Amino acid sequence: MATQICPKFKVDSFNWKVDEDESPLTIWDCGNCNYRAFENETDERNCSNCGKKTESKLKDNKKEYWWCSNCSTTKEIKKTMSARIKRDIEKHKENNKRIVELAKRDVKKYKKDLYGNKENDNGKDSE
Repeated sequence: MATQICPKFKVDSFNWKVDEDESPLTIWDCGNCNYRAFENETDERNCSNCGKKTESKLKDNKKEYWWCSNCSTTKEIKKTMSARIKRDIEKHKENNKRIVELAKRDVKKYKKDLYGNKENDNGKDSE
């Protein structure tokens, strides 16, 4: 089996193996630096650098990236939130602000009902 260029240290010592007892994914190991990454073979596409369908998605214990076995380029895959998730987060923030405002209003009303315009039990004027 031919070796490939290791995406971590750029040496010609990157080999793959399949070991169902270890992982259902293809395992890539570097014989030089002991780097290990996993490949799901269904994630393959044309390389944007060389144009060949030799770019695979690899994942190690820190990152996920596209790696081309033909030209040895890599492109890290950044995890980003979708616009929908960002909108949902903002919506929840607004809802939480409203809940806090309503709770404060209810506490003021309760204190007014309980103490009237007199001082409360802490010796301070009620709000």
